[in-house]
Amino acid sequence: QRLKVIFNELNHPFRVVPPPEDLMKRLRVALMSERSGDLKEDGEKLLGKLRKAMVSEDSDEIEAQMKKCEDLAKDEAFLNKPSNWDAMQKEAKELLETLARRRSKQADFNKALSALRDTLEGGRASEMELRHEWERVQAWEMPIPDLLRKQVEETLDAKREARMRRTKLIAY
Repeated sequence: QRLKVIFNELNHPFRVVPPPEDLMKRLRVALMSERSGDLKEDGEKLLGKLRKAMVSEDSDEIEAQMKKCEDLAKDEAFLNKPSNWDAMQKEAKELLETLARRRSKQADFNKALSALRDTLEGGRASEMELRHEWERVQAWEMPIPDLLRKQVEETLDAKREARMRRTKLIAY
């Protein structure tokens, strides 16, 4: 604290004679090393918050903590990084990419579900069209709502039975 007061007094704009550069350099180094310890603690706290956000897979919070980490890393006094600083940053970026891919996949799956529902609700789709939409949704290998599954299976069974009856009628 006292070093900071001395540094500020020596750099005061009303000072007529500039302070010796060697003295100012030593003061800067001393002040930075003092701040460096505080910033390392801040970095460790940030990593704890980042780890917590990663465990909960909260992409918004991960991005917010990553931004804080970037800002902290820009500080010239941030000399002593926590030991796992770079590894956690890399892991967080990879997790963000994974979460983005997962969100994208979920959005595409939801579109496929909507197309299937539209086909089902339209009622005019052929058995082949409905089967095609059903197989597209199943190809995602994601959980399909039970009600929708039941509706599709019942509709496909009804369409197959109608086709079989038509085939028998034509055969006679």
